[in-house]
Order: sequence, then C-alpha cells, then structure tokens
Amino acid sequence: MTLDQLLMLTTVIDLGNVKAASQKLNKTQPAISRGLKQLETQLDISIIDRTGYRLKLTTEGKQIYSHAKRVLAETDILRQVTQHLSQGHESEIRLTVDGIFDISQLTPTLAQMQKIYPHTNFIIRQEYLSGAFDALLNDEVDIAISPRQGRASKNKTLNYVYLNDHALINVASPSLVARHPNLVSVNQIKAEYLIILQDSGSLTRDFEYGSLDGQKKWYVNDFNTKKTMIINDLGWGKLPKYLIEAELANNQLIAIKPDGNENYILINFYAITHKILGPVASHFWQLLQAQSNDIDNSVMNLAQ
Repeated sequence: MTLDQLLMLTTVIDLGNVKAASQKLNKTQPAISRGLKQLETQLDISIIDRTGYRLKLTTEGKQIYSHAKRVLAETDILRQVTQHLSQGHESEIRLTVDGIFDISQLTPTLAQMQKIYPHTNFIIRQEYLSGAFDALLNDEVDIAISPRQGRASKNKTLNYVYLNDHALINVASPSLVARHPNLVSVNQIKAEYLIILQDSGSLTRDFEYGSLDGQKKWYVNDFNTKKTMIINDLGWGKLPKYLIEAELANNQLIAIKPDGNENYILINFYAITHKILGPVASHFWQLLQAQSNDIDNSVMNLAQ
C-alpha cells in the first residue's frame, strides 16, 4: 500500500470516475485502474463497487476511504512542516512576558505570526518582577517582554524595542477603607495585610518593595490571586491598572494613597533579546519594532 494508491482511491471517489481522476492526477486511466486493483489485492478486500457507471465504495471501502483521507491530510501537514523547517524556520519561539504587561496588546501581532508561520509553535510563559528578564539572561527564552532591569548581563549585548507603559496602583476593598476613614499614612494600615507578589526571578534578591518593618504580609505568585484576595478584604497592595479598571469603576476596589508607600508606579516595557534570531523570530521582532514606531508616531501627532 502506497500514498499514491491512497491518493488515487480518494480522487476517484471524490470525482466519481476514473477519467476525471486521471485528468486531475495526470495519470492514464489504466494506471489508476491498475493501482486500485493492486490496493484491493494487497488489502485482500473489495474497496470499490464497479457495478454502476459512477464508482461507489463498498462497506469496507468506506472505512478505508475515511482512513485514507486522514492519512493524506496528515502527510500534507508533514510535508508542510518539513518544508518549513528546511527553509530554516524555527520549530518554536520561546517568549516570556512580565505579569504586569497586558498581553492583549500583543495578540494582533501574535495573530499575524500564527497566520504566516502556522508550523512554528510559540511557547509563552508569564513571569513576575525580574523573572522575565532573568529567563532571558539564563538563555531560557528567545525574547522577553519586561521592564529594563538595573542588573544587565556582563557577557551579552541586549537589544531593546520600547512597547508601552503600564501603571501599578495601590488598592484596597471598601471594607478596609471604611476601617480607616482618615487614611493618610501607610503606618495606619500596618495591621492590615500587605499582599506581596513574589519575584519569579532572582534579580531582586528578596527585596520587598513598599514593605515597612512590622508590616503584616501574605505572599502570592500571580496577580489574579492577589486581586481576588484584595477584593475579598484579605489585604491591600499594588495591581496593574488595566487589570482592575472594571473593579475601580464599580467600587469593588478603591485606589488608596497613603504616605510612605509609592502609590502610583509607571513602568516602561520593552521587548528584549540578546540572540541572533532565526527568520521567524526576526520577523516577530520586526513587527514589534513597527508597533513601537506606530506608538512613537501617535505620540508625535498628539504633541503637534
């Protein structure tokens, strides 16, 4: 049994007769008839009912036809993947994204990549604080979406593409705010739990931003958990503004500004790499650069 025989079978059945199949496959009618006979002999079953003008499948033939279509489809995919890789296209691109960054701002670019390079897998993982940058320095990823970090690599030249800014703001539940009606200082809420996001990297060296001595603290490893805990009056802390706009609007969360804690932090985000990128990753990088140029042009137009 060969792929050529399976192709002859499916084409004959799809078109209804050997003559049409011979024209499509550019084979003689005797060659197709002979190929189908050989297939039946090799499988030791009757596949085609030849009693009428239009060839039909036998009961057994229907099963063979169904499997043949699937095998040919898988073969076509394999052929595409092989061609894709033979052109030097990467089988996968590893991307890490800081948890503060709004991933929806990347989805149009990712959709373009998905359409152009359907056989390159994107492996996207989320990290926190220095985690994305750390993963890049440790060669675990090809591109990181991260703030610039104070510590750079001694052995690597880093390339940056500015993407946008995201804000972190202090928030609390209405119940917590009601317990402190004259809240002016972070010292007034030391007895309330500060919900702290743990660094998934190693660059902060366990330094805790905005934490006072004696402050009650709980730790989480993602923003959605932190948000849920704050909404349910288990503490307070900073969250990305884009993540809580609905909750701020409906008063599930309230922005607080106690002295002694940086209440509003604007963070610049960049696409960062240090590698010589392959053709697919390079195209992705170029799209990010174009996105950055669009942002710069928008800012210039607003300033005029």
